[in-house]
Amino acid sequence: MGAGFFPLDKELEVPDGHLLPHAQQTLVSMSSELPFGRAAKHLERTLGVVVHASTARRQTLAVGQRILEGENTQAQPLSACPEENASERMAMSSDGSMVPLVGGVWAEVKVVAIGEVERRRRKDEDQVVAT
Repeated sequence: MGAGFFPLDKELEVPDGHLLPHAQQTLVSMSSELPFGRAAKHLERTLGVVVHASTARRQTLAVGQRILEGENTQAQPLSACPEENASERMAMSSDGSMVPLVGGVWAEVKVVAIGEVERRRRKDEDQVVAT
């Protein structure tokens, strides 16, 4: 019997590999703390799922790669944004305030405002405006 496509796989969100999500999560979690061979043995003992140490290694490295790619994407959110030309004059103001949190705890909130300083002429007088 050859490999085939079972339509229920998509509906149940069965991953491309042979492990179901819970087994894969358990295997990867164990493999992140134990050698791959020992993690495979623990998976068999806890869930009754038999895998080889090389499968534990491949699954763990694949999940680690996806996590790394996600973190790198989050770390560089502005890399795809076009760069704007800086204004000749800029203004910055910062302040802090204590705010109440749940449970009667207080924490400091810091606020920063950055603006472009422009000189405008209105009603025969010069004004300096930050936007």
